[in-house]
Amino acid sequence: SPVEVASVLGATVGRALHRLAHGIDDRPVAERASSKQISAESTFAEDIVELDALRPAIRKAAAGAHRRLLTDGRGARTVVLKLKRADMSILTRSTTLPAATTDLETLTSMARRLAIDPHTVGPIRLVGVGFSGLS
Repeated sequence: SPVEVASVLGATVGRALHRLAHGIDDRPVAERASSKQISAESTFAEDIVELDALRPAIRKAAAGAHRRLLTDGRGARTVVLKLKRADMSILTRSTTLPAATTDLETLTSMARRLAIDPHTVGPIRLVGVGFSGLS
């Protein structure tokens, strides 16, 4: 009850949290600020263990992020490659271009250059490509 919550958390915070917990929120809804990064990623049913299998996964993730980039109407300077290994640890690498671009081939090429051979780092469970430095 509101009285119980107020007795534990205080009159002001307790009542406010009780209202929020019941879906009552009179605060105005504000639009989100523009995105600082755009990305796409995929998790695989079977781990990627070969570099030849990693490359198409990077291409697919880059294409997905690129579609979002075009919809957003901005170009990207920084390309980030995210690899989640089978042990759930995450490796990220990034590179920055001299100027923002929307060119899919350029962005994909940069992401592929960041790839790390699974023989070196272990099996890969997730591949993601992100674009930032948007303008």
